[in-house]
Amino acid sequence: MDIEKYRLHYLILEQQNLSQTARTTNYTQSTLSARVQKMEQELGAAVFQRTSFGLQITEAGILYKNFLRQTCEHYELLQQQLLVQPTQITLGMSRSSIHLYGSVIAKALQQQGNSPNFIIKTSGIINGQVRRNELSYAIISEPVQFFEDVRYTILADEFFDIVSHHAIQLKPNQPDFTLLVLSKTCVYTTKVVQWLESENINYQLKEIDSVGTIKDLLQLPRMAAVLNTKLIEPQDQLTEHLIPIDRTTKTYFICHNSVPSLLLPSLKKN
Repeated sequence: MDIEKYRLHYLILEQQNLSQTARTTNYTQSTLSARVQKMEQELGAAVFQRTSFGLQITEAGILYKNFLRQTCEHYELLQQQLLVQPTQITLGMSRSSIHLYGSVIAKALQQQGNSPNFIIKTSGIINGQVRRNELSYAIISEPVQFFEDVRYTILADEFFDIVSHHAIQLKPNQPDFTLLVLSKTCVYTTKVVQWLESENINYQLKEIDSVGTIKDLLQLPRMAAVLNTKLIEPQDQLTEHLIPIDRTTKTYFICHNSVPSLLLPSLKKN
């Protein structure tokens, strides 16, 4: 069974726009056109009607799309039931989410007989990879951009703080300080940076991909960090810098609209 072919055919029929499908996959529009022609030859029926407004799915196309959806769902169910041979599931994780939820998710997948493989990058990069179908699933901090062809399901509400070991005056006309962040492109970094610039506060932004390294660097003068409050331990002895912005954010489970997901219910149970 060529399940990847079925998923691509489902995406083509779902979007009814080869230009859009080309943007969200690794295929060119001409290759997708050839796929449609071959699909119609195999079915013996047209799946699209060509109109002056673009492609319009036919009754045969709707029937085939429903068949593909059910086939993909049944295939994923079969994969979860085959516990004798563990299935490796590749899951994108943002730098915050791997620290917060990595062990819980790994345990949940292992209980299903699956072997987790984490791809750890910034939320923005992971978000784009899911949109391009380079990743099927991901758990990320709230992204700056939401794509129409990606499903976003809230897993948890979060809070973040600006913290430091040393006294830092977040006021204009003060010496520069260095703001350490896990990602330059996440929502809470964006919120803090916008406030600093609106207040004309001098700062330098530095992206560090490790929470442990950030906490070590905070021992140095003129260093502060933006961190999820769940990553801050009492023994860290960090000072919070309260600023007048909304400090709430969210963690999302995301997947491409073309990928039926049976993974999410098992994660929510844990």
